[in-house]
Amino acid sequence: MLNLACSALLVIDMQRDFLDPRGYAAQAGLDIQRLREIIPNVQALLAAARKSHLRVIFTREGHRSDLSDCPATKLARSVAAGAKIGHAGPLGRLLVRGVTTEVCVHTTVRAATDCGYHCITVADACAASEAHLQQPALDMLQVEGGIFGGVAHCAEALQQIESSPKAIA
Repeated sequence: MLNLACSALLVIDMQRDFLDPRGYAAQAGLDIQRLREIIPNVQALLAAARKSHLRVIFTREGHRSDLSDCPATKLARSVAAGAKIGHAGPLGRLLVRGVTTEVCVHTTVRAATDCGYHCITVADACAASEAHLQQPALDMLQVEGGIFGGVAHCAEALQQIESSPKAIA
């Protein structure tokens, strides 16, 4: 059972750059259909969290409009991927964000664990940029007896949220 008063649902970088056919990920050649497949599970978790008054936190990466805060190495990688940051692409100005299990989810979980949080990664509400990276990324979170928290499936996470006493709104 979760203590909803001191828990949160983190939704990491679910946005156009990774989920839209005209976004950065598609332009860089990633299979966005794989990334889009998790949307129903994310929506179900959001609905349960809101109903239970569980805090919901959305993350995204962004840069200043003049890109003065964007590292040169990131700009160079975006050029190499064929989707230059700041270039007026089909969605307008292209700013890189993340969704992927092996990058943004991992980084967030590791940093949160270092700060003392217990993390549960919902496996079927995350997607790796390439199918063969998903399971190893999830396995790495569970090394050394779950040093970076646990991994659950959407049905298990929904059951935990729905069976916990509601947080005070």
